[in-house]
Amino acid sequence: MRFTIGQKLLLSFSVILIVLGAVNIYSLSQINYLASLTSDMYNHPLVVTRAVLNAHVGIIKMHRGMKDLVLARTAEDQQLAKSVVEEYEREVLKQFDIVRASVTTDEGRALVDETESVFKGWKPIRDEVMEFIRVGQVNRAATITRTKGADYVKSIETRMVGLQDYAKANSEGMLGNASQAQQNVLVTSAVALLVALLGSSLLAYTIARSITIPLKSAVTVAGQIAAGNLQVEVEHTWRHDEIGVLANSLTMMIANLREQIEEIVKSADTLAGSIGQISTATGQLTANATETATAVNETTTTIEEVRQTAQVSTEKARYVSDIAAKALQKSQAGREASDRAINGMNHVGQQMESIAESIVRLSEQSQAIGEIITTVDDVAEQSNLLAVNAAIEAAKAGEHGKGFAVVAQEIKSLAEQSKLATNQVRRILTDIQKATGTAVMATEQGSKAVEAGLQQTFEAGAAISTLTESVSEAAQAVMQIAASSQQQLVGMDQVAMAMENINQASTQNVDGARQLSSAAHDLEGLGQNLKVLVARYAG
Repeated sequence: MRFTIGQKLLLSFSVILIVLGAVNIYSLSQINYLASLTSDMYNHPLVVTRAVLNAHVGIIKMHRGMKDLVLARTAEDQQLAKSVVEEYEREVLKQFDIVRASVTTDEGRALVDETESVFKGWKPIRDEVMEFIRVGQVNRAATITRTKGADYVKSIETRMVGLQDYAKANSEGMLGNASQAQQNVLVTSAVALLVALLGSSLLAYTIARSITIPLKSAVTVAGQIAAGNLQVEVEHTWRHDEIGVLANSLTMMIANLREQIEEIVKSADTLAGSIGQISTATGQLTANATETATAVNETTTTIEEVRQTAQVSTEKARYVSDIAAKALQKSQAGREASDRAINGMNHVGQQMESIAESIVRLSEQSQAIGEIITTVDDVAEQSNLLAVNAAIEAAKAGEHGKGFAVVAQEIKSLAEQSKLATNQVRRILTDIQKATGTAVMATEQGSKAVEAGLQQTFEAGAAISTLTESVSEAAQAVMQIAASSQQQLVGMDQVAMAMENINQASTQNVDGARQLSSAAHDLEGLGQNLKVLVARYAG
């Protein structure tokens, strides 16, 4: 197979996912079926049962309303009982419509039509009772209600019970179907999941063996190579995945190592002949490096003395430059502080003007509030007068005016509370107007003080600006001197560093020459060790 290990793993996971996806799709379809059964159970039996119960309750209340109509002593009570009966009659007919729309069988629709027909047959009897009551024959109306009316109600209730039994039987049937569907979903899902797990396990085991067995063989070969055995042979394979690539790579690596070992043997022989020539050349190099190091050390000492003198001069110039820079910063800070003070005084002046305008508007609004308070006070007086008149009228009405008298008393109490509240608000408003006048005078004095401070700040800013310019010119001159001295010091440091590098290089050359001489002697021993090491792999 021309698949890589990654492709094989991807293929196996894809198969597993497809199987699990199929199981999930089947489970979801069965869940949707259960949801549909549940929805049918709600939309048909439960809705029918609730509507039948509501209609039954409405019929009972209609029957009670007819009894109240017979027992009523006044026209108002009779009208109230009649309206109750008519209201529940409309509600019962509405519930019959809901039942008819929810039933799903001809049997159910026939039961609804029969029950509604019997219910409508009760209408003429109720009309007859109402007519007898209208003409004053209450006893005859009561007799009809107890006999024919009660019989019709019992007949209607009997059919309502039949509708309830029909809805209950339909609900039990749907519940049985839902239970059976749930059991089928559980069994089918369990079987499908078990099959998916077994198939996935078998596929995973097959793919794992196809990877681990060749890997064990490759690990064994790698262990032999690590132990120094280059005569080991790798089993040939026709696989084109990573395992096949690894086996072919091991075969090529063994062949390349054999060739490199042969080249190393030849190089070791050549190295042994070159070691003698290196030893002679290193001896001469050591003598020359020693002489050069002595001359460089003397030159480095002289340059170090010159560099120290230049460093002292540079430090003095830097000190003067730092003092000038600090003076310049102080003068610039003073100038910035002056500018900020001027801006702050301008801002304070603007704020004082804004405060004055706000206080004027506050005074105007206080006067408007005073006018509103006067209006509210007038309304309270009129409400109080109205309450007195209402109390007088309530007293004239006698028993029927007691409720109106209570309302009149509440209005009078509310008017008195409003008058007290307006008096309190008027006192508070007077205090606000006095405070507003005081604030206006304080604002005018503050504005004058701000103008005087702003003039003084302008004069101080001009003096600080002149001082800043003078300090800036002096600081620039000092900085130029310090920069020139610093450049001289940098040049001396560079010369000193160069000589130090030359000195170090000379010292390193001497040490390197000595090390090279020692290394040349060591190379001979390494050459012998290399021959022994190569002999282990050459077999």
